[in-house]
Amino acid sequence: MNTFLSIATIPLLLVAGALGQGLYRHFSLLNKGTAVSLNGVIEKTIDFTWEVRTDSTNWTQVVETGLILEYERMQSFISEKRFDADRFDAAVQDITRAFTGLMRIARVSILSNDQVYLQFGYCIRVFDEMVGATQILMAEKSLRTASDILIANIIDLYIRMFSMYTIQGTLDRRSVQIYETIRNFYVEFSTWSEHFWALSDIPPIERLLFLQYTTKFEIKIKDAMSQL
Repeated sequence: MNTFLSIATIPLLLVAGALGQGLYRHFSLLNKGTAVSLNGVIEKTIDFTWEVRTDSTNWTQVVETGLILEYERMQSFISEKRFDADRFDAAVQDITRAFTGLMRIARVSILSNDQVYLQFGYCIRVFDEMVGATQILMAEKSLRTASDILIANIIDLYIRMFSMYTIQGTLDRRSVQIYETIRNFYVEFSTWSEHFWALSDIPPIERLLFLQYTTKFEIKIKDAMSQL
C-alpha cells in the first residue's frame, strides 16, 4: 500500500473520480443500468464455490457487474462536495472483501479475458489510491484494510495476463502497452514491498505469504520482460 502520497494527489484523485463517474470507460460488457438490474451478484460472489462454477451462470458477467458496482460505490465517495473519510473507512473492509470474492471467481471461471483483468487492475488501483489519500486525510488513525490482500490481488492480475500471452504463443501490438504497464507497476510494487517489510507488526504468516507472491512475481516479470 502506497501510504506516501503527496497532499497534491488528493484533489487530483477527487477530480478524476468525479469526471469519470457514470461513464464506465474501463468496462466493456455492461453499463450501469445493466449492472443494477442484474440480481444476485453480491450473493453469487459471497456463495461462490468450486462446485458451482460449472452451472449456467455467466460468471464473466457476474465479475464485470461486481466490478462496476464496487466502482460505483467508490465513486459515491469522491463525487461528494467533501470526501467523507470516516464513511469510507467504514466501507473499506466490505470493498476489500468484494474484490477478494470477485478475484476468486475470476481465478476459477475466467481463463482468458484480458479485458476483465485490466478492469480489475483499474478498480483495485483506484481503491488503493483512495486508501492512500484517506490515510493522508486521517493521519491520526490507520484504515481497516490489509495491504497484503490488495498487493496479492494486483500481482495475481499481472501474472495471469503474462500467462495468457505465454499460452497464446504470440505477442501482438498490445505487447507495447503491456510492457509499459508491467514496468510502471513494477516500480510501484517495489515501493509497496519496501514499505510493507518496514512494518514491524505484520504477522509472520502474512510475511511468508507476501514473500511467496513476491518470488512468483519476480520470476514472471523476468520471463515476461524477456519476451516483450
